[in-house]
This record gives sequence, C-alpha cells and structure tokens, in this order.
Amino acid sequence: MKIAFVGNMNNMPLMYARELRELGHDVDFHVDACRHETLHRPEHRYPEYRTYPEWMIDRPVRLPILAYGFPRLLLGGLLRRLEAGNYDGFVLDGLAVGLAADLPGRKFALLAGSDLDVICDPRSLDFAGFVRRFGAASGRLRHFLLSRLFVRQRAGLRACAGFSYFAEGINPRAEELLDDIYAGLAPYRLQVRGTDTGQLDYDPGSDRRGDDAVIFVPVRFLWREPLPAGFSPLENKRNDIIVRGLADYLRRSGRRPAICLVEKGPDVAATKALAAELGIADRLTWLKEMPQSEIFDWYRKADIVFDQLGDHIVGAVGLDSMLVGRPVIANLRPDVFDRLLPEPWPACHASTAAEVADWLERLVDDPGLRREIGRKSHDFVRAYYDKRLTGKALEQFFAGARS
Repeated sequence: MKIAFVGNMNNMPLMYARELRELGHDVDFHVDACRHETLHRPEHRYPEYRTYPEWMIDRPVRLPILAYGFPRLLLGGLLRRLEAGNYDGFVLDGLAVGLAADLPGRKFALLAGSDLDVICDPRSLDFAGFVRRFGAASGRLRHFLLSRLFVRQRAGLRACAGFSYFAEGINPRAEELLDDIYAGLAPYRLQVRGTDTGQLDYDPGSDRRGDDAVIFVPVRFLWREPLPAGFSPLENKRNDIIVRGLADYLRRSGRRPAICLVEKGPDVAATKALAAELGIADRLTWLKEMPQSEIFDWYRKADIVFDQLGDHIVGAVGLDSMLVGRPVIANLRPDVFDRLLPEPWPACHASTAAEVADWLERLVDDPGLRREIGRKSHDFVRAYYDKRLTGKALEQFFAGARS
C-alpha cells in the first residue's frame, strides 16, 4: 500500500512509518515541525536522519494556527500533493488531523492528547495558549482563529475511520468528546500503541547503592493548578508529589544519592522554590534541557528514573527507561491497565509522596532489586508496547480488515 503521514508529534508517528516501510509499504512522511522544535524533529531521535531520505519531506509550518485553520490558502502545495498522490491511506496527528475532511480515502488519527482534549473541546475556545504568537490579537480575533481550528479539527477527526488515543478510563472528558464527534459512527480505536523497542538495548545497570546511586527526573515540570492556558488538566505531571517524596525519603534515610532533574516546563522556578521550602534545594542537581539522544544516555547513567505521577499514563520517558532496564517510579494507572493488558506493569507504582519514599527506600540500596524490576520491565515493554504491533494494526486498518 501507499500511505502518507503528516505531522510528527514527539517522533511517535515516525516509529510507525518506519515499521510500515519494514512491512513493505510505500510511505511518504511529511515533517511539519520547525527546526527549533527538537522534540518533533526526526534527526533528534534518529541521528541517521540528519539528512532526510527521499521518502521524508521537510515541510515546516511556521504559523500552524493560521495554516491549519486555512489550509487551502496557506497549505495549498501540501494538499495538492496529498490529493494527487494516489494514496491508499493517510496517518495524521496534531493539527494535521484537521486535514482529513479534505483528503480522499481512508484516514487514521494518531491523537497525542491536546489535539483532541483541548483543540476539540468547546470549553477551550478562549484559551490564549494556542495563539501566543499573536499576542497583539484582540479577544474577538483570537476567538475566531480558535473557533476555525476547533471546527476543522472536529470535522477532520470525524472523517477518520480509525484513531489512536489513550486507553478508555484515562480521560473521561475526552470520552465525552469522542462520543460527540463520532455520534452515529463506529470507528476503529487503538488503545495501546508501541514504541521503538529496537532502538534501546537492555543494560543491567550498576551496583551502586546509597550515596553513590543516581536518581533521574526528566519529566517536564508542570503541576501548579490552574495549568497555563492551552494545557489539558490531564497534562499535570504532579512533580510536586515527586519532590515531596524525595524530601520524605531523604529525611527518613539520611542517604545522599545524586538527584538530577531537567530544567524543562513552566513550573521549574516553582519547583525550585518548593525544594527550598522542604529544605532539599542543595540536594538537587538541575540539568539544562537536552536533545533526545542525551536523554537516552541519562537513562543508562541512572539507577532509578521517574515518569509522571499525575492521572495520565506512562509515556515515552517511562517506556524508554524500562527498555534500558531501569526501574521506573510512576503512576501506572492500574485501575485502567490491569484490565487492558494480560499482566500488571512490573514498574513501581506511586501516586503519593509516601509511596515515592517507600520505593526509594527499597531501590536505592538494593541493586539486585533494581536489576530484577529492570529486566522484567524491559521484557514487558517488548511484549506489549512494540511498534511492530502498532504497525500491524495500521496495516490491517488500511487493508480494510478493521473498521
């Protein structure tokens, strides 16, 4: 089959495009992120793409709110290429989901979060966060731009016969939106999607313990309510619980492991203030935001890694760390995944500061336990979160086997 991808949120779509190529399909991959948006650029996860091959088309969209709101006017070249490409199907993500109603054939939406639960939610129409680049825009103009995007995104999603979103139960508001958008239809839904299990090799980890252990916290700092405009409540990482748990552990144990955090997100300053209030500011090492390849190196250096402790899911941070073989402390949402997957997550579930401290007391001084959890974690990701499973699901969807 011949399939086109548009958008590359968090480098997630690229993993599945590569898998479909491995399965023998003809793929065109359109990158719409600008060069400064490193999280979404292929070259920052896969160094071999410093120069894009012929099947990858670098087409950055510099004013996405306007461009995807008025694609016939501002993305005419892209639409003409997609319409004339004789494709069997399209995989769309981010704001590109809004293009689906303009495209022929079978469409699949790879939803990453805000492309559904913010952009498709009428409650979001007054959010200024999506039009920060138009700071001088009046309230009326801002509302018009968001309304245009809202209408197009919802129409585009309804035109997709299949979609991938977080598992049912993670976000009740999103379920309401999906029921509304797909009223009268029965789209195919993919609830668990894979990661690139072949990119990161298993590493048994160190025998460090106590003060020599390394704790790594790469999670974006976003936790103060209300969240900034343009963020869904589901995106709250509850970094405050992580910091309070670290403080609790340090008080209990008297240990001094290395604790390294990444300066990323709107609440870094607030987090530093909280650490000072708890008396642990001098115990934390803050690292500058870094490319994905360096994050991978830190997963290998670390003995314990944190993912988010909010009500979301274990994401790329947790899955990649588990692949490397690290015990991950996170909110695993057992209420959702224990019924969805054949076995429980082997990582370290925590949703309170006390649970964080309990896990650190067990892990910091026990490299054997870390290695046991890390090995099981690696095997778990390979069994249930392999991108090959997602590639096969997409292949079957576009072949018409799933509807």
